Amino acid sequence: YRDSVEYLDGEGRETVEKMQEYAHASFPHLIEEVEGMAEALDVPFERLFAFQCRAEIRMLKNPPGCSTIALRDGDDVILVHNEDGNDLNVGRMFLVKVTPPSGVTFLSFVYPGLLPGNGPSINDAGLVQTTNYIQPRRVADGIPRYFIGRAILETKSLDEAVSLATMTPRAFSYHHNLVYLPERRILSVEVAAYPAHKHSVKEVDGLYVHTNHF
Repeated sequence: YRDSVEYLDGEGRETVEKMQEYAHASFPHLIEEVEGMAEALDVPFERLFAFQCRAEIRMLKNPPGCSTIALRDGDDVILVHNEDGNDLNVGRMFLVKVTPPSGVTFLSFVYPGLLPGNGPSINDAGLVQTTNYIQPRRVADGIPRYFIGRAILETKSLDEAVSLATMTPRAFSYHHNLVYLPERRILSVEVAAYPAHKHSVKEVDGLYVHTNHF
């Protein structure tokens, strides 16, 4: 949070304001969600929004290395994920159950101060999401990645989830592991934002491992 505040107070304000414009244009209800979080936490909205953009604001020199193992064998689907975040989060993360205005209830493992969706999550439509960090060469103009991950939690199908995961414009690369339990399907979705928007959608059949690279 301190890094985000320092960036906002320096030369990064214009960058953050631009990302806020992109996020508001696509997900105004999630901007309201961050406003509510800021009010509850008693911190200025612009600073909490900047914290949602922490990956875009200051790309990590030694990024955490979440890893995922996916297995599909007939009707059996298994998703194993380690959430390898900063040690400061140990004992501070929590599970949250949310029913937003869309009516799609989801359960999510949440980092303090961040929107749900970056940690392992599942909704009542049977959509499961975990994510892996991928280091880009630079940040592009677009929607911050945490807003896209959060929006996916309200989807009701793989097609809808993939549509959001690969949407443009986006500011940062990302990897989404998506499982749709009613159909026993697993998808690996990699998305790059720079130098041009590209994405790859892989249907998992058998054993699949993904870490922090394309």
